[in-house]
Amino acid sequence: MEPELKALLATQGFIRNEDLRHLLGLTRMQATWKLQRWVEAGLLRLEERGRGARYYPTARQPGEENA
Repeated sequence: MEPELKALLATQGFIRNEDLRHLLGLTRMQATWKLQRWVEAGLLRLEERGRGARYYPTARQPGEENA
């Protein structure tokens, strides 16, 4: 996960697709795919759907093995 994203999560507490697009210069689909991969990896959890979707960090850190 990118350092800029970690910093935003630390201050804002969540990230939206729009935030990721502006932060990393991604298209809507690129941001969606990246967020979905992080959810599947257990790094983020999704709350809500559609325009109100917010992604919150989980306790799991990048590089941790599945327990």
